[in-house]
This record gives sequence, C-alpha cells and structure tokens, in this order.
Amino acid sequence: MKVVVPVYPTEDSDKLVEAVLSIAPDAELNKKGDKLIAQFSDGSRLLKRIMDKRVATTALNWIERRGYLMLNKQALVHGKLNILYVEQPLGNVKVYVDSKFKSLLSAATASHP
Repeated sequence: MKVVVPVYPTEDSDKLVEAVLSIAPDAELNKKGDKLIAQFSDGSRLLKRIMDKRVATTALNWIERRGYLMLNKQALVHGKLNILYVEQPLGNVKVYVDSKFKSLLSAATASHP
C-alpha cells in the first residue's frame, strides 16, 4: 500500500512524516521531489483509526469510487483523521490501499453497521 503527501517549502516535513507514521507505522518513507511517498504493508492502524472515527462506510465508498482514500493533511498532522471529498489548497494525503485492506474494511463495515 502507498501514501502520497505533497510537501510545500513552508511545511515542516518532520511533522508530515509523523502524520504518515500515525496511520502507517511500518512505512518506508522516501522524498521524491515535492512529495513524501510511503510504502507500507500493515493497515491495522489505519483500519483502527477509521473504525474509531466511525467512517468505515464512507471510507469504503471512496476507496471503491477512486481507488484511494483522500485525507485532510492538516488534520492528520494534528492527530485527527478526516476524509476529504474534494482536493484542498494545501494538498491532501492520498492513501492507496490493496485488496486485502479493502476486504478487511468491508468486513468491519458489515460487522459494525
């Protein structure tokens, strides 16, 4: 799975790294140009955060429509998880998930209506 975050010159990249690690603690992070890219395999933290926020159905719907989940970057930096429906001026955190995560999210949604 992959997380992509735009990094602007005025932003503290260390805070963005912490934000990414808050949803993907096993992430391998690389900076490519003006983007922070993280590869990760353990989606349990992200799943827990989605379930705690009670937005599993919304998350699943957006993953099915777009193929990725778009999160508010500023909210994530401050420890919150907010799903976005439109692009934001300061950029977004895009989380591309695999079919295993999608299946786990689907099962969790079914068991917690």
